[in-house]
Amino acid sequence: MEKQRLRVTIAGKNYTLATDESAEVVLEAAELVDSLLSDIGSASVTTDIAVLVSLQLAADVTKVRKLLDAVEKKTTGLSAQLDDALTRV
Repeated sequence: MEKQRLRVTIAGKNYTLATDESAEVVLEAAELVDSLLSDIGSASVTTDIAVLVSLQLAADVTKVRKLLDAVEKKTTGLSAQLDDALTRV
């Protein structure tokens, strides 16, 4: 798969990223990192590496959250099916 190029803004600085991740994951991750940096109240980001590492971690967290949501939905559906089967016994 060819890497897509996405542009994000974090802490007021523009970054163009080449990534295999979906645009949705990368943009959500960028928003998360930007929000976290804002919450910390940092006046400026001292190193691009810190932002890029944060972005990767945020992308990983975003993927795990989406996976967890899917597992929870599946579990809820299976639980409902099990309840139905048990009430028929």
